[in-house]
Amino acid sequence: MLEKIKSKAIELTSEAAYEGVAPKLSYDRVFWIFLIGCVLGVLIEGIFKFLGSFYWESHVVCMWGWLNPLYGAAAAGFYIGAAKMRKRSYIFKVLVMMVIATALELAAGLLLKYTIGMRAWSYDDLFLNLDGMICPLFALIWGLLAAIVMLFMPKIDKGMRFFDHKSLKIMSYVLTVFLIANFSLTVMSISRWSARHYGIQSDTQIGAFLDRIAPDEWMSNRFVEWEFLDDLNRYS
Repeated sequence: MLEKIKSKAIELTSEAAYEGVAPKLSYDRVFWIFLIGCVLGVLIEGIFKFLGSFYWESHVVCMWGWLNPLYGAAAAGFYIGAAKMRKRSYIFKVLVMMVIATALELAAGLLLKYTIGMRAWSYDDLFLNLDGMICPLFALIWGLLAAIVMLFMPKIDKGMRFFDHKSLKIMSYVLTVFLIANFSLTVMSISRWSARHYGIQSDTQIGAFLDRIAPDEWMSNRFVEWEFLDDLNRYS
């Protein structure tokens, strides 16, 4: 009886004591957070799109599967940030993660603009946007997501113990190989898509292979919000 009471007391106070306890930041745990974030980001964005326009639109950023690595990176970053800054104030952690997420969003937008002449999202119609890539509203949304992760970090960390099983550790490494292949093919296919649009021919077998498996129409249907900058300038 005494042991049960003691066990319950430990359980009830564990979350309060979390600030002084470092969560386990193993590769496999961060990997599963990343993968879950990849899927949840697509689902949540699809749901909001459906509620606003009554049709489903999948915002994937990969060749295979319902995955968006940008959301996965944000989820993993919030998880790592919450663990690394566990002794800092709640507001400080949220503000830092909000600024970092917004800066990374800007960096991604600039990378697409100046390397392949495309954009994958636009905030042009929103207040105080910067070249349509970032804006205060979506910076606050990043902050809200960070706040949710920080608030539920004790429960998240506790739930991640499920992934400490040996079989899931092995699976994380197997899936890592799959994701590397998936995202590598995605980068090459998007680059080739852009090159075709801007009239750059390919005389390599890899280029011909990408042209066959990922033609323009397929890519447009897969990457629904992606636009070429010269098209925007032409019709603006």
